[in-house]
Amino acid sequence: MRLEEMLAAMRDAGWTVGSHNDYHEDGKLHTFWLFTHVKSGRFVKGEAPTDHEAVKIAVRAVGIKKFCESYIQFCESYIQRRAEIVDATEKTKLSRKTAKKAKKS
Repeated sequence: MRLEEMLAAMRDAGWTVGSHNDYHEDGKLHTFWLFTHVKSGRFVKGEAPTDHEAVKIAVRAVGIKKFCESYIQFCESYIQRRAEIVDATEKTKLSRKTAKKAKKS
């Protein structure tokens, strides 16, 4: 995947570039990319000698393998996991409310 495609895939999945820095380490150029996800509050970084390698590290860390079918599958599974988390959270809140009402009775 080209750098532009990887960046587009990250953006489409809700990730934004929080920081991008080029620096020298032991006389060699390195680059650092930090991505943040507003809805989940997560962050991921990629650090390597080139932008392409650094962004690829971040893309792999969040599970985007290819821009086509596996990207779509990634999005669908992410949405499913979020729905399950929200559902579990709501069930927990409901059971706590029920338990509090039962104690008051």
